Amino acid sequence: MLCMLHVGYRPPCGECGAGDGDPQRLAWMRWAQVYGDAPLMLRYADLSSDAQYTVRIVYAYQGWNERPLARLSAIGPGGASAMLHDYLPSPKPMRPLEFAIPRNVSAAGQLAIECRQPPGAA
Repeated sequence: MLCMLHVGYRPPCGECGAGDGDPQRLAWMRWAQVYGDAPLMLRYADLSSDAQYTVRIVYAYQGWNERPLARLSAIGPGGASAMLHDYLPSPKPMRPLEFAIPRNVSAAGQLAIECRQPPGAA
């Protein structure tokens, strides 16, 4: 499962289907990837307690088999957490998805974004 946080243009791969065959933004050339049952964790500190934060994510689909599923959560210190979305297939074609972070989760000035695939997924 590719739970990729892409932040440009990449030519499509005609044989393997990577990138769904569409040109991609250059900013999407960098990513983080999830394998197995381990989550991808992104941690943020020094956040403003007054701000409304959102996370923008691009899930990649490489085209080798079924579209992978991912679940995204926001986790704050002291047990505050929110599921941003339950298991969702990566959109085809790739596009950014945006989710609001509840203020009670980021109010303490720290935040972790967790991306998981279903248990037992390859």
